[in-house]
Amino acid sequence: MKPTTNRELKDIYKTFAPFIKEKKAQKYSTIFFTLTALSLFGVFAINPTISTIAHLQKQLSDNKFIEEKLQEKIESLNTLQNRYALLEDVRPTILNAIPKKPTVPLFAAQLQSVAQANNINIARLQIFQVEISNNTNNTNSQKNYGSFGFTLDLKGTQNNLNSFLSSLVDFERIISIDTISFGSVKEKDNLQISLQGKAYFKP
Repeated sequence: MKPTTNRELKDIYKTFAPFIKEKKAQKYSTIFFTLTALSLFGVFAINPTISTIAHLQKQLSDNKFIEEKLQEKIESLNTLQNRYALLEDVRPTILNAIPKKPTVPLFAAQLQSVAQANNINIARLQIFQVEISNNTNNTNSQKNYGSFGFTLDLKGTQNNLNSFLSSLVDFERIISIDTISFGSVKEKDNLQISLQGKAYFKP
């Protein structure tokens, strides 16, 4: 077989060169469009994922904020519960100090009990009409407090009378003493005092 010369090789290359270039162009075009398609699909595929991650991060932040607020609310409720428990211990004392009703018979019995505890004789106890005071600054004219006056004549020794007056300072019910007048009696070492005051309640 006759060997192929360089000239013949050049002629063959010139003949097939357009086809070779066309195939290379097709390969490059295929690679280009493939990469472009992958990029576009990647963008559309990644974008929802990024949006989902951002949404989850915001939701996590909101949940953390809500959890912190709930924890603060729980701590506040625990504090209020503890304070309420402390108030429950003194609640009866408060209600007795300012009852919702006049409870005049109970008031008279309390005075009698204090007098007996201090060896004091109650010569006279007079209770006056119950009065209801209105708060003039309240547009609804709601009742602010109620009261009734009383007069109390007592007999006893000076020490016992002083002890009785001291007991009124720690009296179970809130009262006010307006006037105190002293007198004398025929019994030895005994004195007489007259008290005028008011007892209060919250209707």
